[in-house]
Amino acid sequence: MQTLKESLLAQLDAALAAHDALAQAQGPNRTAALNAFAYSAVAAIERTTGRDSSRSHQAREIAKSFAAHNAMPVQMYPLANPDALRGIVQSVRSDLDNGFLDDVRALIHAEVFADLLEQADYLLSEGYKDPAAVTCGCALENHLRNLCAKSRIDTRDADDKPKKASRLNDELAKAGAYSALEQKSVTAWLAVRNSAAHGQYGDYDAGQVKNMIAGVGDFIARHPA
Repeated sequence: MQTLKESLLAQLDAALAAHDALAQAQGPNRTAALNAFAYSAVAAIERTTGRDSSRSHQAREIAKSFAAHNAMPVQMYPLANPDALRGIVQSVRSDLDNGFLDDVRALIHAEVFADLLEQADYLLSEGYKDPAAVTCGCALENHLRNLCAKSRIDTRDADDKPKKASRLNDELAKAGAYSALEQKSVTAWLAVRNSAAHGQYGDYDAGQVKNMIAGVGDFIARHPA
């Protein structure tokens, strides 16, 4: 499983690759390619530095600037100067790779997980309780791993294999990262996630998934990593 840093680097690399693809795009295809690059670039920058960072604001302004010159909606992030936005992506990637963004790690975690929980909430609102449960469970498990890093708990076993989320939950509670009552809640949420991931869709209902999303969001907010 990727670490958060590896995931963010991969997203930034994907944005850079989308920029490189512009060289081969012509006519209407170039417009679509510009939109794809702009969307991926702004999203990756926001997830890495936070929505309120100066570089996120700068990236959004660059992405919006082209909208004044055509009829495409601003939210599609049409782009006037792709090289300028690429420069921001590259600088953010360099800072992240060299550890210069470690001081905002908790903010990054919170915003990335907020994105996942928003996705889960949206999926549930559209009637897709099963992928919503899996998405929410992904946010929870990743947060448990980050809490382990914060508490200096090894996330890999003696055979260098990733420990299961249930074991991380037990070890975190034992270390005092959170209470035994919260440990039971995490166990219940992981059970819903596991049922969804293994196709056991009758083991839970939409109401339980709704409560899971709310509970996981509150748990992450109260125990930042």
